Amino acid sequence: MCRLRNSRLVHASFCVVTECQVKGIVTSRSSVVVLKRRPRGPVQPEDFSVEAAPVLDPAEGEVLVAARYITVDPYVRAMLDDPSFFGSPVPLGGVPPGDMVAEVIGSRAAEFPEGALVVGRLGWRSHAIAGCAALRLAGMHGVPVPTELSLLSSSGLTAWFGVTEVLRPRPGETVVVSGAAGGVGNIAAQLARISGARVVGIAGGPRKSAFLESTIGLTGAIDYKAVTDIGAEIDRLCPDGIDAYFDNVGGPLTDAILTRIAVGARVVLCGEISQYDVLGSEYRPRLGPIADQRATMTGLLVSDFVHRYDEARKRLAGLARSGTLKPTEDIVEGFTMLPTAFVGMMRGDNVGKRLVKV
Repeated sequence: MCRLRNSRLVHASFCVVTECQVKGIVTSRSSVVVLKRRPRGPVQPEDFSVEAAPVLDPAEGEVLVAARYITVDPYVRAMLDDPSFFGSPVPLGGVPPGDMVAEVIGSRAAEFPEGALVVGRLGWRSHAIAGCAALRLAGMHGVPVPTELSLLSSSGLTAWFGVTEVLRPRPGETVVVSGAAGGVGNIAAQLARISGARVVGIAGGPRKSAFLESTIGLTGAIDYKAVTDIGAEIDRLCPDGIDAYFDNVGGPLTDAILTRIAVGARVVLCGEISQYDVLGSEYRPRLGPIADQRATMTGLLVSDFVHRYDEARKRLAGLARSGTLKPTEDIVEGFTMLPTAFVGMMRGDNVGKRLVKV
């Protein structure tokens, strides 16, 4: 497995400071990150606050867990606005969502004994209480603990179903992935490459371009920050047009790509990270090329495939264990660094899936 660390963002881990005994289960004073104010434009660390919170005793059928790793994800930015792109916004004083690997430290559920590692969407919390339906056991697929979040949770599953069920690249086709060095994009790009397609990744900065070409083996990479005419660069790397496009970015970049799609192209709309800070004045690409090229454009929500998650995890884990697919984690240390890690991810600091190690 490949793991990258951003040395500028490695800090001492957050420590829980007090403990008490409740009904025979050791619990701790815990911490949560809450939304303090709604962002105005680009999100800032000051839009959040870290607050102490008591840990309650789990009821029958529940467990108390202590976080070990927590994800920060682009979709969360859209949930900080009211109204939100993604349904109900995070309320002021509310805890943003995030996937978590956690250790069970108190159990009233036989399925999850104390000491077990579990995975669930439990939010930006140092501790949480969860029912069995919200959790799955970690370690069932033979991958490292951080890879449970980078590959076998929402990011990897989104890439899997977006590529295998919607994009369906064929050998020799040209596939473009925007946001290709991010948590979803790097897995989607690799899956398209594994299918036999020519894959061009778009990302920002020379470090990301090197990662796309040298580490995960794409046909080519475009550093959108370094080119003055991105259309010309797309034409250079995709001279016969684009057969399939996995979009994580939206905005003008997607507009430029749509004007270069081939007849019968497939477009997957996974994310619009370039537009999440401009609610109300979003850039909408022209859709004429979709009709002209008899292409299809499909929105992607991974929750539509929830009944097939176990199948996908087995396939993804097998590709990772064989070395065919290389999951990459960008790890920031310290619970209190969650807001900074999130803001950095939104600015494109990460290579691979950004996680916070608690």
